[in-house]
Amino acid sequence: MSLAVCRDRLTGSDAPEQLCDASSKPQASVVRCNTHPCPFKWYVGEWSTCSVTCGGGVRTRRVLCARSANVTRADTYEPGNPYFIL
Repeated sequence: MSLAVCRDRLTGSDAPEQLCDASSKPQASVVRCNTHPCPFKWYVGEWSTCSVTCGGGVRTRRVLCARSANVTRADTYEPGNPYFIL
């Protein structure tokens, strides 16, 4: 995002806007970037503890295929979160 600010060339500090010519003030603007969609990736959570202490238990973990800019681990997945596409 760009912002137009009136600045004193001698001191480098901001100056009152009334000292600058309002007719030549550039518009503030926003330029979009990285507009392509995020790629799908596999996110793997931590293994659970074993279901039993002896006799052949199982451990589980969440494995998630998602497209999101803010996902780092599958265990952070929350159902209904709009950032996840399964």
